Parts: sequence; structure tokens; C-alpha cells
Amino acid sequence: MRDKSYRRHKDEVKKEKCHQVLLGRAKNNYFSKNKTSDQIHEECSDKKTIGRMASVHSAGCSCHSCGNPRKHFGEKTRQEIISEKKEKEDKEE
Repeated sequence: MRDKSYRRHKDEVKKEKCHQVLLGRAKNNYFSKNKTSDQIHEECSDKKTIGRMASVHSAGCSCHSCGNPRKHFGEKTRQEIISEKKEKEDKEE
């Protein structure tokens, strides 16, 4: 059984990954072109934002563009469509 120290360690790893994701998004952002890397790093080091992103697995938001199509439009997800195509191909063979 895992203890608290392991969970804390995994939480820190997750937060560091989210921090890297935030930095990558900020560097590719149109509005960040005139900023230095130190300014970008400072803006992306907000612990509250990093913690929030880590708790939702780095998801940017849950709008209709980013969210699950089944939830917003009643459509199948991409993975479901792919698996159905593979099943059809297997049945045809």
C-alpha cells in the first residue's frame, strides 16, 4: 500500500508537468511575443493556477471545442469511432 509521501511525490511530479505545459502554451501565445522568457516564466509560476491545472489533468477548459463531444453534441468520441471502424474491418475479413 502506498503512503502519503508517495502521493505527495506524484502530486509534485504532476504539478511540474503542468508548469511545463503552461510555459509551452505561453511561449506559443501570440500575446507573449514581446515578452522575455523571464517574464513568461514569472507569469506561469502561479502556484494556484498550476495546482488547478494539475487537478484536472492539464485540461485547458471544458468548452464545446475542448470538451467531450458526447457531452456537448451527443456524438461519439474519436476513440469510439476508430474502434468501431476496426471492428467493422475485422468482421469483413
